[in-house]
Amino acid sequence: MKQKGFTLIELLITMALLSLIALMIYPTIEDYISNSKVKAYRTQIQNIISSAKNWAADHPTELPDEGSTHTITLQDLIDGNYSEEVIDPTTKEAIAGATEIIISNDDGAFEYKVNLPEK
Repeated sequence: MKQKGFTLIELLITMALLSLIALMIYPTIEDYISNSKVKAYRTQIQNIISSAKNWAADHPTELPDEGSTHTITLQDLIDGNYSEEVIDPTTKEAIAGATEIIISNDDGAFEYKVNLPEK
């Protein structure tokens, strides 16, 4: 009489092969996830800068004179409805409202730099 199903050896070999495949794929997936978080983080910083540029367009009198700087905070942007709360994709926590955005005027060209507070 023929029995249906797999033997214990066949199951163990199949599990071993699947484990080896998983071990080979894991570093690739881990790198992909890590790179995605870094890209998402950079995108969040660019979104903060875009919000600061929108703020600057609405507040031209507060922009710095040539050779000087003006600092606003992320909380200022949130309070003014220029941005929503920003989540850091690497930690899944909100980026602090005390985060500073420094607007500098270098020969009439405005530059924006985001200074994140120390954790």
